[in-house]
Amino acid sequence: MSWTLADIRTQVKSLVGDSSMANATLDALINDFYRNDFCQELDLRRFDQAWTQQATATDSGTYTVSEDVIKIASPVFANGEDAELVVFLDGPSFWRTYPDQEDVKTAPSLAIGTSDAAAVANSAFRYVLDSWTRSKAAAETSLSGDAVPQSTYGAWQLEIDADGDFTVQAASDNATGYGTAALAVNGLPQRGANRIIVGYVTAINTSGAFTPGTTELSASGVTDTYTDGNPGLRGLPESILLDRSAATVVVRPKCNDDYTLKSMASLQRPTALSEATDTPHDEAWGRALALGAAIKHLTGQPGDTAHIHELTYGSNPGEPTPGCLRYELNRASRKQLLQLSDRGVERAW
Repeated sequence: MSWTLADIRTQVKSLVGDSSMANATLDALINDFYRNDFCQELDLRRFDQAWTQQATATDSGTYTVSEDVIKIASPVFANGEDAELVVFLDGPSFWRTYPDQEDVKTAPSLAIGTSDAAAVANSAFRYVLDSWTRSKAAAETSLSGDAVPQSTYGAWQLEIDADGDFTVQAASDNATGYGTAALAVNGLPQRGANRIIVGYVTAINTSGAFTPGTTELSASGVTDTYTDGNPGLRGLPESILLDRSAATVVVRPKCNDDYTLKSMASLQRPTALSEATDTPHDEAWGRALALGAAIKHLTGQPGDTAHIHELTYGSNPGEPTPGCLRYELNRASRKQLLQLSDRGVERAW
């Protein structure tokens, strides 16, 4: 049988004994089971998709994962097969391997100045210098140095000393400009003596030259980024921490260039069924989806637990009866199991 969403709706109404159920209610039940239960319980390869994440030299190294991604599988690569990342699933082990090395201990949260849009603002933060923890109040600091030619990138590094005074250091070739923000960041100098690096700024102006301290960072044509921390601690990504909830991933070292992180086999929720003619990935799954949606509806209603049990396991207390949910789930995964069973190890002679 060819199962469309319309067919699954009809089957759910029949299973629960309510022909008056609205399509909106039916679709919510069907998609809840399809996207949140069915795909995870079976872990079918049919739901595998490539997961990608753009990582740059001006981001935090922590990335939010779409809620549609259930599991990111190894291997994970940066820029194709240039670098295979070590995958950590355990946070403590990851952070023991990559402890915090920043001298800035609370976020300075660099941003466009509020009283002066040509300046860089920082919130109050704490930092370590000469083995002592010090504090800096919120302030605004003007950028300085050579003008950056139109449509090229420049970068500036903000450093602070023991007295809380800022020094701005520009990338070495701002006067010529850089082709990318990452190249501009790479042109920043080593920190000055008796100072620590608070963070850095990149900017490009497509409307004219960018003159630090004069061109407003909010001006039309200006694209700017603000990054807390020391760019010298960045490099080629080596490892990735996969959050158990798949809500975030963390990369270390933080990136020193633009990279595409990629896993070829991440488990992702299927696209919701919305039109009456929509079909699931495999049309043979239609009855399983109808059964799952019906059970979800009945579970939320006061009443017949025996009916729920019958829809789930059938009337046979031993093996699931054909037509019940457990049987249909086994049937849905059978094709994948058969394919996996054909895999063998060739013996080398």
